[in-house]
Amino acid sequence: MKGQAAVMEKIIMLFFIVIVIVGLIVFLSWWNVSQVRIEGQKDVNERALGIAKAMMTDSLFVKDVAMFDDSKLKAANKTACKAFEKIFGAEWFAEVTELDGNRWSICVKDRKSTSYDIPVNIFNQESEKVSVGNLKVGVYR
Repeated sequence: MKGQAAVMEKIIMLFFIVIVIVGLIVFLSWWNVSQVRIEGQKDVNERALGIAKAMMTDSLFVKDVAMFDDSKLKAANKTACKAFEKIFGAEWFAEVTELDGNRWSICVKDRKSTSYDIPVNIFNQESEKVSVGNLKVGVYR
């Protein structure tokens, strides 16, 4: 009887050790997957912010740093998205919205995205006035 109890005790201990090892493997796998997702989201965020920074300094869109020129935005609004892919890459979009309702959209699609809204100034050449607007730059997932 004592020998059978000792064997049963070892089997139960072995069972619990296997459960702990399997639990540890599952936890580490989950941890690794979540870290990969976090890194992927970080890359998307950095790309969106990089595009926003490039747009706010690129002479294709701005008159001065962070001051968009509405005539350049009108031209960009009419330009095909493929022309901008050479500069900014694929799978991104930008929208500049003026508070009075004017809106210029570049490469906008109806898909899930990660985006940032940044306040900007918009220079109107006809009236030579500067108005406040919003730059929304995003990257499609």
